[in-house]
Amino acid sequence: MPKDAKQPDPGYLEPYREAVHSFGPGFEALLWRNAAYQRTRFEVLAEVTRPKGRIVADIGAGLGDMLTYMNETNQAPLKYIGVEGIGELAESAKQKLPETTWLVADFVRDVKLFERLVNEHNVSVLVFSGSLNTLDERTALAVLGRAWDALHSRTGGVLAFNFLSSAGRLRRESTGPANRFRSANVFKWAQRASGRMLYRQDYLGPHDATVAVYAK
Repeated sequence: MPKDAKQPDPGYLEPYREAVHSFGPGFEALLWRNAAYQRTRFEVLAEVTRPKGRIVADIGAGLGDMLTYMNETNQAPLKYIGVEGIGELAESAKQKLPETTWLVADFVRDVKLFERLVNEHNVSVLVFSGSLNTLDERTALAVLGRAWDALHSRTGGVLAFNFLSSAGRLRRESTGPANRFRSANVFKWAQRASGRMLYRQDYLGPHDATVAVYAK
């Protein structure tokens, strides 16, 4: 869904818009803590989705860094579709990765987006890496529900995402504009979504978790 200049960005996109205005469409605008954390999360998502030779949609793709990681590690998908709500980031990514498909869309507001990705683009892997962080928990689970509704009947379909977990010490460092989700609620959602699911919290400490749910 292209941005309408007459309408302000919704709250979950504002931090990214502000970062683009401050730093330009580069790594700083993605609001990652650092490149090492980003790469570790990509590594885990690749392990749980096995993207090589598949059609992958990266939801909230930023600059397409996940595809760069996949290419560098011999896990290139058959086709990569980047979905990004900030047009400047999508345009910069398209210039860097010209053989890819990019959609400028708000995956929260565009409730038919996941159906189009699965039915029109034949996507079998949906991935969210960091892109749920500025949503509240209820909205994030609603988004995941729509994504899984679109994907669950696709043979070999995989929905994977990471989030900031509520687990850990009572005193936690600031997460900036990102929100923590209650781990138990996310776990229960994944269990109800599919009898085949994976929950990992073993790679960056208790604050960071990755979930994958699998179709038959």
